[in-house]
Amino acid sequence: VPAILDAEIAEHHVLDVLTGIADHVIFSERGLSSWASERIEDGLRKVIGKGAQVAAVTRGAQGVTWMAADDPHSLKQCPAFEVKVVDTLAAGDVFHGAYALAIAEGIKIADAMRFASAAAAIKCARAGGRAGAPTRTEVDDFLRR
Repeated sequence: VPAILDAEIAEHHVLDVLTGIADHVIFSERGLSSWASERIEDGLRKVIGKGAQVAAVTRGAQGVTWMAADDPHSLKQCPAFEVKVVDTLAAGDVFHGAYALAIAEGIKIADAMRFASAAAAIKCARAGGRAGAPTRTEVDDFLRR
């Protein structure tokens, strides 16, 4: 079972341990910058160097950037979906939950990033934290459009 870490700002030694045992590490931009570096590529490479198979950083309207251990010299990008933003509360939580679901279902990394980005975009177009989280059917329908 792959371990997925929702990484944020924490004490450096805590993140050093956790990034070393997770298979997929997804930071917020602020969290990655605080822990590793101002440069996204350097921070993601540091995560991969600790043993993660996938290192990613969510960047709000700039989408999500990631790197895979099997290609640590290539940054990949999934652009954010354009929506009228109403409320960003819980967007990161929705992203991580959708990503975990996609990985559990065996979906390829690029498609998992796209699925999670769609779920977060739908959430941002709605008010409320949990109340704004989309269903699986809503995400699938959104992606088909």
